[in-house]
Amino acid sequence: MNLHLLSQAVLQILGLKYATVKYRKMQKAIDSYVLKVEYALPFDGEWYTINGGVTKNTSHSWEVLPQRFAYDFASVDEEGES
Repeated sequence: MNLHLLSQAVLQILGLKYATVKYRKMQKAIDSYVLKVEYALPFDGEWYTINGGVTKNTSHSWEVLPQRFAYDFASVDEEGES
């Protein structure tokens, strides 16, 4: 592994650790948060949610607090291929 990739990996791990510590303190606020604005996705058309959710059972990254409510989207053609 070259030094550039190693440094990127270390920085990503440190960033996730920092975010986990920061957001763990805010856990109660996150669990009871009520949206105050309406959000729109940055794309148009018909897309499918292939991963993601707002519960531990539906989220694919529940244990990574900054990614807890992340969604993965994919567009498909008429044959159902992405």
